[in-house]
Amino acid sequence: MRVLLLLAACCACATAEISIRACAPHDNALLTHRVLHNFEHAYRNYKLHALHFDQLRPLSCSGEDSFGGLHLSLVDTLDTLFIVRDYFEFVHAAKFLVHRLSFDLNSTVSLFEINIRVLGALLSAHGLVTEGFEHTRFDAWLWWPSYDDGLLYLAYQLAERLMPAFHTPTGIPYGAIHLQHGVSPNESIVASTAGAGSLLLEFGTLSRFTRLHKYYRVAFRAMEALHVRAASTGLVGNHINIVTGVWVATDAGVGALIDSFYEYMLKGYILFADQRLLRMHQASYDAVRTYVRKGDWFLNSDMWTGHPVSSVLSSLSAFYPGFMLLHGEVDHAVRAARAQYTVWRKYACLPEGYDVLRKLPVDGQVNYPLRPELAESVFYLHWATADPAWIAVADAMLQSIERTSRVQCGFAQVHDVTTMQLNDLMDSFLMSETFKYLYLIFQGDDHWIRNGAYVFTTEAHPLFISPHSLDIPGVEPPSTIPVKCPRRPRAERLLHCGYGMQGTDYPTLTKKNIVRDRVDPDVAMQVNHLVEHHGVGVLHMGSVFLSDDEVYRVMKVHDNEIVFARLDDRESEIERFRQANVACSYIRGTDLIRGLCRWHDT
Repeated sequence: MRVLLLLAACCACATAEISIRACAPHDNALLTHRVLHNFEHAYRNYKLHALHFDQLRPLSCSGEDSFGGLHLSLVDTLDTLFIVRDYFEFVHAAKFLVHRLSFDLNSTVSLFEINIRVLGALLSAHGLVTEGFEHTRFDAWLWWPSYDDGLLYLAYQLAERLMPAFHTPTGIPYGAIHLQHGVSPNESIVASTAGAGSLLLEFGTLSRFTRLHKYYRVAFRAMEALHVRAASTGLVGNHINIVTGVWVATDAGVGALIDSFYEYMLKGYILFADQRLLRMHQASYDAVRTYVRKGDWFLNSDMWTGHPVSSVLSSLSAFYPGFMLLHGEVDHAVRAARAQYTVWRKYACLPEGYDVLRKLPVDGQVNYPLRPELAESVFYLHWATADPAWIAVADAMLQSIERTSRVQCGFAQVHDVTTMQLNDLMDSFLMSETFKYLYLIFQGDDHWIRNGAYVFTTEAHPLFISPHSLDIPGVEPPSTIPVKCPRRPRAERLLHCGYGMQGTDYPTLTKKNIVRDRVDPDVAMQVNHLVEHHGVGVLHMGSVFLSDDEVYRVMKVHDNEIVFARLDDRESEIERFRQANVACSYIRGTDLIRGLCRWHDT
């Protein structure tokens, strides 16, 4: 009881108002210039001293291979170059990787890390080149006219090497895999929840690009296998036996070892419109709110009882306030972010573990590896609230990174936040995430990312929200969604159209726009031709048909009845643009990926 009272008192203190300077609008250009200057310092030194290595050692001005030699930092930084509009360097780096990157390496890698850092980066970069022109205005035929889906082919090659990790009785994958030989006979049969359950955004996007359903299926099965093994509280532990499905570590929270498992349920729903993910998210979110939230902190509890087991705040939990905004919970997200920022202000960074009762970093967790989670939440908070105070917070964060970590050859991790001793390593996520989020905060609504047409992975790689659902058996698309803001529970008032959903997925069925076997003659001719030659099975929910005057989407196919919805003017314009500018040829089996969704001049 004494511990609970102390926790309550501590949490109440964390809600105290933080005094932060409001940021004048004219500061933003200077702040943007400053963060770009720092990003370029990191990127230039990586290229100079560690291009053929995975990560930079900024104190010794050298490189190190933590992933066996995958040019990790270059791959991870591709879409940051695109987002800051350095298209020349983006194309130059991408071409280098298309010609040099190979996964035929004698190296064992973390399934989770190589998925979020490498597979996600390759898919994101491919998508930025080939789709979403109406948002990015990137002219691929000007910058990279010879692009032949080389980035997608690299992603495909990597995913094929990762697939043996999913061959387990439970469907929960191994945590590590050898890139040449597959799963080692001595590989551990214990996996972390985040490691096994944070694969869906990347694997699902690969399924969308290639039309090979197996990637989405194995990633969804892994996530579902973890979710169905939740306790009666709704919580999951942080480590599980992948053979028996028995939890071997039962501490539950939103920090290290679990964090992105929760993140990928909601973001997976936003990206793929699979209703099963929304149900999983809602159940998990309620469990966290009931048992893990302690005032303004998120602290570990026992998954079986819900009782608190620790007063240690994980730095990785700093992402959760931003995640709450995606769910639609504003006030508590603001308070939780302020609580995290009180720790940042105390040390000019977030230690990996901070005891909220003792108000001290935890022994063995006193380091700060330049993580992005707090910057990520500040990005969503500024987007949702438009409060300039969050720009001031981002400014303070950038200043502290400059003061504590900038060295001659890049940025060094903080080894000990109490002494500010540095560690000779610059992790790839500094360029992939931390600087990216700070840049986007300072850019405000001037940047296309705030159109809301993209979902960030847990490594901050933007993936395009396609208006077409995945045509995969078992995926459960919503039957009706408000046109205003689909796929976003209770969040319409927050981000632009509730995370910028365009309403192009499935228009609300009303008497006004329902058409039953009564469509434009041109469309009727197209449909009859398809059915005559391929059968009614060729039609599926989400199929789009265009005539000279109207655009229709198939809403229901039942026996011989086909229900269409007539798209409004904005949706019709988007579909016509897409049909006129995108040529897609789908691969079968393991054929070489070529010509997949390439933009053409009109």
